[in-house]
Amino acid sequence: NSLLSYNYIPTLVGSQAFYPLLWLNIYMDKFTARLKELRQENGLSQIQLAKETGISKSAIGFWETGERVPSALAIITLAKYFNVSADYLLGLED
Repeated sequence: NSLLSYNYIPTLVGSQAFYPLLWLNIYMDKFTARLKELRQENGLSQIQLAKETGISKSAIGFWETGERVPSALAIITLAKYFNVSADYLLGLED
């Protein structure tokens, strides 16, 4: 797909163009890897993380496999829990 296709129409975020579906294709892999890495570094199973955050185990599993996209509230919850920025979780910063 090219950036000119209907699926890649940009959304303006501030003064920058943001391509939601392009983010899904490129950055969702980063999110899934970072979530799993943070969970494992903290010695947590998906069930333990679910209990700690109030997020369902199935949602965590879907996110770690890239089958579903997390909501903004879920991203904020995870970022606060792991003491990282939402941008880090989303692959927008290192």
